[in-house]
Amino acid sequence: MRPFVSAIVTAYNRDTYLGEALDSACSQDVDADRYEVILLSNLVNDSQIAADVSARHPAAPPVRVVRSHESRKGRFFGDGVRAAYGEIVCFLNDDDRWDSRRVRFVDDAFTQDRELGFLRNAVRCIDEYGKPSDRLAGFRRLVRSESDETNRYLSGEHLLREVGTRFADFGFNDSAISIRRSLLVERLRFFDQITASEDSFLFYSAMLSGLPLRFDSNPLTDYRVSARDSPRLGRDARPFELLRSLNRETLRQIETFEIIQRMIENSNQLNFRRPIDRDLAYLNLLNRIQDPTPRIDAIARATFGLALRLNAWNLAASIALTGIGLMGCLSPRLAQSAYLRAGSA
Repeated sequence: MRPFVSAIVTAYNRDTYLGEALDSACSQDVDADRYEVILLSNLVNDSQIAADVSARHPAAPPVRVVRSHESRKGRFFGDGVRAAYGEIVCFLNDDDRWDSRRVRFVDDAFTQDRELGFLRNAVRCIDEYGKPSDRLAGFRRLVRSESDETNRYLSGEHLLREVGTRFADFGFNDSAISIRRSLLVERLRFFDQITASEDSFLFYSAMLSGLPLRFDSNPLTDYRVSARDSPRLGRDARPFELLRSLNRETLRQIETFEIIQRMIENSNQLNFRRPIDRDLAYLNLLNRIQDPTPRIDAIARATFGLALRLNAWNLAASIALTGIGLMGCLSPRLAQSAYLRAGSA
């Protein structure tokens, strides 16, 4: 019998917390024949890691290794989708963890509603030692907002009407997302092209499907924010080296959102262009602020482009960022320093 849920644990070039992630995937309070555990990896020792974890959890489904050496993030994740047998796909990042109830929760939700396309549960932030934390830089607003995501079913159209372009937290963190595999299979040619923000791609794929989306306030995912892995939180990084690192990631995000934009245009559901246009305006402003060789005219255009799209979502942060962008019109380096200080506050 084929499993209903495919738990895909992703590991690319690192394994510091991989054992914890796999242990959590294999410690689920659900019948072993209801789900499978896949280790999607490019690690040379992935078979040994999988064997060790399976030995620790004899009652769980054995960990199946799918090796991929794709450097493009979407193609890497796509290899996991192609290898999965389940109707429902759940990704788990190598440094995150699941609550033992999560797979049963996902199984029940999609079994009870055969039309459900997408499910996102709430997350808890943990530090590099696995301890709960709500004081990590840059994540305070996210932690507070999790309680606002009550148990709701929404269509993409309803979500667009209800929240306008304020989509940032609805698709955040792929370790908290479950989605029908068929929705990804039919969009693999776009998925294969993305270089970042796979959680946003999963969210928009579900939005375009016309199937219901569910947002649940149960915190069934531990989202790890580690100073070791996050350059924004590191205290030893040189400021402008940090800017270059952030700028590279922003450029990857811009490329991904342009691909999502093309996917929306291909679907002829152009009403979903508004949130993408807003996100691209925001990312282009970040790019201009972070750019190690900024041009004043480019910063000004990006700043005023974002100002035209401001809405009530995270208004204080949007105004602050726009102010930093305006500062960049006079002194790009001063604006960059202000941006770095704001990011570590």
